[in-house]
Amino acid sequence: MLTSLEIKNFRTFKHLRIERLGQVNLILGKNNVGKTTLLEALQLYGSRWPARTALDILEGRGEIGGTNRPGAVVNLRSLFHGRQAEPGTQSSIGPATNGDGSRVFQVAKIEEDVDYDKALTAGQQPAFSLVPQFAVEYRFGSDPVSTWTILPSRRVHSFMAGPLSSADMTTNPKPPLLRLTSAASMLNETAVRWDSLALTTGEQDVVGLLQTIAPIQGVRYIETAMGRVAIVQIEGKTDPIPLMSQGEGTVHVFQIAVAMVHTAMAWKKVAERDQFPNMFPGLLIDEFEVGVHHTLHADLWRFVLKAARELGVQVFATTHSWDCVRGFAAAVQDVPQCDALAIRLERSRDRSAAVSFTPEEMKIVVREEIEVR
Repeated sequence: MLTSLEIKNFRTFKHLRIERLGQVNLILGKNNVGKTTLLEALQLYGSRWPARTALDILEGRGEIGGTNRPGAVVNLRSLFHGRQAEPGTQSSIGPATNGDGSRVFQVAKIEEDVDYDKALTAGQQPAFSLVPQFAVEYRFGSDPVSTWTILPSRRVHSFMAGPLSSADMTTNPKPPLLRLTSAASMLNETAVRWDSLALTTGEQDVVGLLQTIAPIQGVRYIETAMGRVAIVQIEGKTDPIPLMSQGEGTVHVFQIAVAMVHTAMAWKKVAERDQFPNMFPGLLIDEFEVGVHHTLHADLWRFVLKAARELGVQVFATTHSWDCVRGFAAAVQDVPQCDALAIRLERSRDRSAAVSFTPEEMKIVVREEIEVR
């Protein structure tokens, strides 16, 4: 697990240093201080293919603006603080206590002088070196420097390993970033993760976690006219019923449980191979409070704390909700075995800072109603 974090020159952050991280971390702060960006940095740091993940981050923010050369270059610059990225510009993400363990990104080349569209219109096939591109070198610790290049077509090329295969492009182990919702897209992501757990001990682990909040004996996915739907077997009931009929809270617990068990199993495989020292067993949850009734926050946090402890998964979650803060503060008192912290991000102009709150301090924050969001 990550015990500290330092981010330099990445998107919102010119420099952010967090001296200590817990196993479960609740990220607080006002709008635009970088809560979601912090999750993106963690996802990029823990990714096997940083170029692929960088594109996913930009696309998720609506910053992939077409395939023309100027748009591609400007959008890729937005990975760097203040969108200032000239050749030689660096950003880094990694442990605050070990600079050698950071993943460092450096702009190696920006080619803007070749009119790619004009060359294609004239029927020319410019050499690879002449295609407008944004090249970034990266290194991890003492690993040799490699370079990946994102072309305007969104094709990714690695100068160290050669062009990435289609399998490499779609198989990209990284900490999953959840946005809790009942929307079809999110449930589809959960279904894909469930498929990887089906008929394994992971499936049993998920059901075991669900039984802490509901008498669920089994889960299956079925095909319907509306797509794939999760159904559950409830103790004492003859027929299975749709998971969504059990309420938003149960759906969220299922999403979190599947993601946690999936992360734990994927981490075990990586740890056995010991090939990717930057990867960690992390689960990232953006806007934890969405769709959760104010009476359910404490129960949901107890579930997350216990599951994180049992599975060895490190959780980072953001929130704007005072109900979520109160639920977290109550839950950490009930599950003291899990190392949990609340971390408030603050920013003044280009300066970012992090203030950590222990469980005892969170108890005071809630009792005195101190604003930390």
